[in-house]
Amino acid sequence: MSRKIIIPTLAALLGLAVGGATVDYIHRHNDQRMKQAFLQKEQCKSLAERYIRENSKDKTNLLLKEVDFSTASNSCIAAIDRFENFPAGLDENWEVVDLLSDKVTLVGWCSEQSNCGNGRDIHFEQRLDIEFKSAIDGTKPPPDTPNK
Repeated sequence: MSRKIIIPTLAALLGLAVGGATVDYIHRHNDQRMKQAFLQKEQCKSLAERYIRENSKDKTNLLLKEVDFSTASNSCIAAIDRFENFPAGLDENWEVVDLLSDKVTLVGWCSEQSNCGNGRDIHFEQRLDIEFKSAIDGTKPPPDTPNK
């Protein structure tokens, strides 16, 4: 009768030990991944701030909309509004920037003096969000349907 009790008890204790070790491993692994993701996001934010500082000049101001780490491209991606002040008026550019390669993708632009009205600027704001998310995910953005 003692074997009938000892074997199930040992099996239960072994199951608890293996289960506990598995749960502990999963928690440690997830903590490490979360810590790494946080550090990558912090590094991207620092790179974006440096990019903004280095590219903002007398008549050019940059506004950081979003920045994140892309696991698809293993790079930092930023969504930026660029304002350029010319004698004729203000131009606005919407850009997605790969902060490690300095590759700039122009999403759209308009001039405050002539063609930023009728929702065109709002369209480019929305398009910037789409292009940014696609760059982060590593997917191709859907085709643009510009306002006319």
